Amino acid sequence: MNWLFETLHLEPPQLSEPLLNCEACTLDSSLSRSDEYKPETKCCLFKPYWSSLAIGYYASKYDALKIIESIKDRLMFLPVGIVHTLEERKAYTAFQKGDLKTVEPCSFFNKEKRHCNIWQARPATCSSFYCTTQYKEGETFYSQYESFTMGLESDLVREWFLGAGYSDEDWMSFIEYFDEDTNKELPAHLLIDDVERALVLYKSCYEWVER
Repeated sequence: MNWLFETLHLEPPQLSEPLLNCEACTLDSSLSRSDEYKPETKCCLFKPYWSSLAIGYYASKYDALKIIESIKDRLMFLPVGIVHTLEERKAYTAFQKGDLKTVEPCSFFNKEKRHCNIWQARPATCSSFYCTTQYKEGETFYSQYESFTMGLESDLVREWFLGAGYSDEDWMSFIEYFDEDTNKELPAHLLIDDVERALVLYKSCYEWVER
C-alpha cells in the first residue's frame, strides 16, 4: 500500500505492475530499451524532493538515520523535507539536456542491490513514474495519480509547516528555491545542519498528520 494512503486511511488505487523490476530495468543500456523512453528518464537517476511527511513516516518504521547519515553530504535538510544539493540537481538537468554524458544516481538508490532504499515511502513523483505499463490507460492513470498524490502531500506539509510557526513567505522561499534557474538562496533559519534534529522535526510532521 502507498504510504500516504496508509497514513490517511484511504483505499489506494489497485493497479499492479508485475513487469516493473528494478533488478532488470527496462531502460538499462545492457537490456532491451523501450522506444518511448530515453536514458535520462530512468527513475534511479532522478533527484527527487522527499517531503517531511514521507520522511516522518519512514523514520517511524525504519532506521532512517542509518540510510541518511551515509549520504548526508549529497543532501540538504529543510523543514519541509530533504532535497539533493543544488549542484546535484543542476548536474541532473545538464544530463537531461545532453550537456553531461553521465550523472550519479539518486543518493537513495542502492547501486549494489539495485533498488531504492526508501521504496516504502518514496516521493509521489517517484511512485507515479512508470517505465513500462501493461495497461492501455496506464499513462493517463499515472498522470492523474501524480497530480492527486503530490497535491495532497504538498497541502498537508504546508498546513503543518504554517502551524509549526513558519510563514507563507518561508513557504514561497522553498517554491522559488526549487526552481534551479532562480539561483535563490534560502534564509539561514530554513536550513537544518543536524540530521538527528531534522528527523525529529520530520517525525513531528508525520505524527501531526496521523492525528
